[in-house]
Amino acid sequence: MSQARQPEFERELIKVLKQCPHIIHLPELDFFRDYILEMGGKIPTQESSKPTEPKKETKAEEPKVEKEEKMEEVVEEDEEMESEVELDLEGVIEDNDDTEHEMGDPSKVELSESEMELFENKRSEAMSSYSSGDWEKSVDFFTEAIKINPTSAAMFAKRGTCYLKIKKPKACIRDCNMAIQLNPDNASAYKFRGRAHRLLGQFLDAVKDLRTACKIDFDEQADEWLKEVTPNYD
Repeated sequence: MSQARQPEFERELIKVLKQCPHIIHLPELDFFRDYILEMGGKIPTQESSKPTEPKKETKAEEPKVEKEEKMEEVVEEDEEMESEVELDLEGVIEDNDDTEHEMGDPSKVELSESEMELFENKRSEAMSSYSSGDWEKSVDFFTEAIKINPTSAAMFAKRGTCYLKIKKPKACIRDCNMAIQLNPDNASAYKFRGRAHRLLGQFLDAVKDLRTACKIDFDEQADEWLKEVTPNYD
């Protein structure tokens, strides 16, 4: 190597050593290492001069609040998906008639002979109108019978059926509630109350009532209505 190029070589060597100090221990650089020691310099040990591996960046733990917010977002998404499940609303009707109707005197528990005779006459007239499909007239006769004998579960159940026929499901439910209160085993009341709930889009209540009706006294129509509404319940 010429004398002119030697300083340039040394500058390059020093530059490289600053970046990679561990190479000072290479056999090829023994002469330079000895020179440094002779001049009173210090040579780093092989271990300390080895390049250190860059630390792996650890993913910072998400703040607890942020995690909770993400969980809430997931829950909201699930609720939105559930709300998007389409129900079969065919046949559902609106009933805005909340008018109270005659329910009789609940404190009346006994009938005189004349009252019993009058009750039987009104019941007979009501059943005759019911058989002919005159639902409005049947409601009137059943109401007269109920005023005389407010303890007859059958009269409430029948009048409730008439209300259902004339598209008054809320009135039907009220009558069936009373019929069930008077006789918890009245399958007809559960059947028509279940149908009324179905017409109002109250499918869970409809399924419960129709299942109870079939359990007390199996009825083909009640079973058909149950099959119709079950897909909206499951």
